[in-house]
Amino acid sequence: MVNNLTKRDEGIYSCLASTAKDRTSLSGRLTVLSEGPSFTSTPRDIRILEGRNTELVCQADGIPLPRISWTFGDRQLESQGGTLALTSLSLEKQGNYICTADNMYGSVHESVNLQVIQGARKENKNLVPDIVKNIKDTISLPCEFKLDERIEEETRVLWFKENVEIPTTSAKYKIEPNRSLEIRNIELGDEGQYACKIITPLQEVESKISLIVSGESPEILNAFDRVTIHEGEALSISCVARGVPTPSIQWYLKDTPVSGQYLKHIETANSEFRETRVIIKHSTKGHEGVYQCVAKNNVGTVVKNSHVRVLKRTKVSILGEDGRADITVPAGQKLKLPCKVDNDDMNRITGIVWTKDDEGIQVGGKDIIDFGMDNSITIINVQKRHEGLYKCTVTTVKDQESAEIPLRVLVNAPVITKHSKNQIIFSGTTLQLECISTGIPEPSTRWTFNRTITNVTAPTSDIKNAISADAGSYTCTSSNSIGETQRTIVVSVVTLPPSLDVYQAKQGATVRLPCVRATGKVSVLWLKGNKPMDELGPNMEIDRLGSLVLKNLTLEEEGEYKCKIVIQSERKERIMSVKLMPDIVTIDNTRLEVKEGDNFTLKCDVLPGRESKFLF
Repeated sequence: MVNNLTKRDEGIYSCLASTAKDRTSLSGRLTVLSEGPSFTSTPRDIRILEGRNTELVCQADGIPLPRISWTFGDRQLESQGGTLALTSLSLEKQGNYICTADNMYGSVHESVNLQVIQGARKENKNLVPDIVKNIKDTISLPCEFKLDERIEEETRVLWFKENVEIPTTSAKYKIEPNRSLEIRNIELGDEGQYACKIITPLQEVESKISLIVSGESPEILNAFDRVTIHEGEALSISCVARGVPTPSIQWYLKDTPVSGQYLKHIETANSEFRETRVIIKHSTKGHEGVYQCVAKNNVGTVVKNSHVRVLKRTKVSILGEDGRADITVPAGQKLKLPCKVDNDDMNRITGIVWTKDDEGIQVGGKDIIDFGMDNSITIINVQKRHEGLYKCTVTTVKDQESAEIPLRVLVNAPVITKHSKNQIIFSGTTLQLECISTGIPEPSTRWTFNRTITNVTAPTSDIKNAISADAGSYTCTSSNSIGETQRTIVVSVVTLPPSLDVYQAKQGATVRLPCVRATGKVSVLWLKGNKPMDELGPNMEIDRLGSLVLKNLTLEEEGEYKCKIVIQSERKERIMSVKLMPDIVTIDNTRLEVKEGDNFTLKCDVLPGRESKFLF
C-alpha cells in the first residue's frame, strides 16, 4: 500500500511469487491523476448601499479539490465554503476582494470590486415643512438631498402634488438643476402638499413640503351697533367679511365659541365674501354680553364686537324645599312658602299679594305668621283645611306677574307596625314591651295595665325584676287627630314555689307535687329520676297548674321527681322526693293476758319490704 500518492509514485510495479517447485510474476503500470485548480464561479463587481449586507461567492474545481480563501488588502478573511458574508457595509469596507483557489499543483486568483454607495440624505434637517407665499409670486420648493457623486448622473428627480405627478412640460413648473421645483404665478389652487422623489439605481427617497398660499387680510364690512332686546325675543346679528382666501368666521360670547346650532352661514355670489349670522329664537339673560366676530385667513385676523343687552321680564315662582312645582306635606308640620321674584334692576317691585283659592289670606292669625324678608308666608301647623291653590302676585312699575302652587296635606290614622307578642316570663327577669306606630300627624302612645292607665307614654318600656303582680294585660293605644288603634299584650309570670325536698305519705294516700305558680298556662316536663315521664301510670295525672298528682300511693311511687320549665331560652327545674311512711296493717292479740312464767307470741304485719320492731 502507498499512502499520499504523488506524481513521483508513477511507474511499473511487479509482484513475484515463488514455491518449492516454481515461481511466477505479475506486472502493472501506476498512473497518478492530477489537475491544478480552476474557477467555476466568481462574483461580479458590486455596488451596494451603505449599511446593507451582501455575500461574495467563489467556487473552483481541481484534483485534489482546491481550498478557497478570501483576502482584503493584507488581511485574511473568514469564509464558509467559498462564501464570504459582509454585513453593515461602510465606506471602509469598499475595495478589491481577492478569491484564491489552491492545491498541490497550483493556485488561481480572482478579484472583485465592491463599491459602497452612500444613500441620499437631506442637507438641511431643520427645513421648515410649510412655506407661505402670496398670490402671483414665484416660489422654488427645495429638494435638498445630497447624493453620492458616483450615481449622480444615473439619478432621476420627480415632483408630485397631492400624490399626482407634476408635468414639467408646463410653462408653470420647472425642475431646476439643484432638483428644486419652481412654480410661477402662484394661485390659491397651488396650495397643498408637494413631494420630491429621488430615484437612484440603488434606492428611492422622498421629501415632503407644504405650500400655503397667502392672499388678502380679512376685512369686516358691516358696522356693529349696540343691540337691546327683551327676554324671549329673537336675537339676530350678522358679520360680513372678505379676503383672499375667503376668511372663516367664528363668533364668541364671553370667550366661548357660539355653538353651531345658533349659527347660520350665508352663501354669497363672490367667493371672496362670507357672511355668518348669530340667530337665537328665544333669548334669555344668559345671552347678554359682548359678541365677537373673528374673521380669519392665512394672511391675518380681524375682530369686531357687538354689545347685546337682554332685559329681564319679571318672573315669579313658588317652589317647595325640594324644588317641585307642587307641595305635599304631612299634617302637623311647619311650612314655608317663598315667593321668589326675578326681575331686571330697572323694573322695581311696587307690591306683593298672597291669595288662597282666589281669596285673601289673613296674616297674623293662629295658623299663618307675618311676611318674611323673602316675601314668604309660613303656616305654623299644617292641617287638612290648609289644602288649596296658593298664589303670589307681584306688581312692578312695568308689569304684573303671578305664580301659583297647589298644596296637598297628608293625613293618616295611626298604624301599629311593630308590637310585642303575648309572652310568659320567669319572675325576676325583665319584661320588655314594645309598640311602634306610624301616622300623619305623628301619633302619641299611652299604656294601660289591666284597664288602668299608666304613666308610660314611650313606645317601648322595660319592667325589671318582674313579679307575679306584673302579670296581666298591657294595652298600647296609638292616636293622632285622625284616629287611634290598640294592641293588647297578655303577660304571664312564672314563679317557682318554695322548695320542699321530701313529701311523706302513707300507703294509699294522695300526694300533690307542685311545680310552678303561674298566671297562665305553662308547659311543664316531669321526670322520675332522670327519665322523662312520657307515659303516666294509672294513678298519676298532671293538673291544669302543671302539678303532678300521685293517687293511691304505693311503694312504686317512692323516689325523686323533677319538673322542668323552659321559657324562651331560659330553663329552670325543681327537685322533690316522695317517701312512703310505714303503717301497721294488723296486730294480733292487741290485748293479751298471760300468767307469770308463761310463754306468749306477738304478731305484727307491716308493709312489704319494711322492717318491724317491738318496743316495750
